[in-house]
Amino acid sequence: MPGRGHVVWLDWLKVLLVAGICYFHATQPFVVSPWLISNDERSAVLSAFAGIGYLFGIPLLFLAAGAASRLAVERRTAGRLTLLRLRRLLPPLALGLVVLSPFQWWLAMARDGSVGLPDAYARFVADIQLEASPRWLATYGYHLWFIGFLIAYSLLALPLLAWLRSADGRTAVERLGGHMNAVLATISLFVPLAAVQLTLRPSFPRQYDWAEFVVGLVA
Repeated sequence: MPGRGHVVWLDWLKVLLVAGICYFHATQPFVVSPWLISNDERSAVLSAFAGIGYLFGIPLLFLAAGAASRLAVERRTAGRLTLLRLRRLLPPLALGLVVLSPFQWWLAMARDGSVGLPDAYARFVADIQLEASPRWLATYGYHLWFIGFLIAYSLLALPLLAWLRSADGRTAVERLGGHMNAVLATISLFVPLAAVQLTLRPSFPRQYDWAEFVVGLVA
């Protein structure tokens, strides 16, 4: 029997989202815009699908992860939940940066034979430059950027999760739910996201930059 705070449909939503993201990346060689490896024949239908998936797939995954964390804090302390997230997320991110990212760089930049695969690993590591921007994760982690975002979100959300687990937090949530109808609840989801986009997007218009990072955190 599911434990307290366990929601089966949320688990299935995460499964479907991950499957959709895998399908999204499988379509990339066939979209109109250039990718790491592009097919000679392109598909407008797959391009439209990829565009819609990009707009909604990852944000929904972050939303589902946040909802799962809110439920998980009912069974674990905020600190234990954060440690669990780090144990699950840090190893694949570290392994991906060391093993997969140099290989992906080689496929994208040097598959013409100008650089051998062993040299590609050495060159990739030598060219790494730290920067105070979440774009660093996308630059060197490629498609693993979202794992780095999830790790950061887990750490930043720790105080909020601890408060939600407290008596004051539970009381506040119950009072808020009692005074908020469906319309207000829907509006409350979009107003913070719109505010972030209006305030941060002009200064950080690039993909995976601070505007996109904060949007995922708020979601």
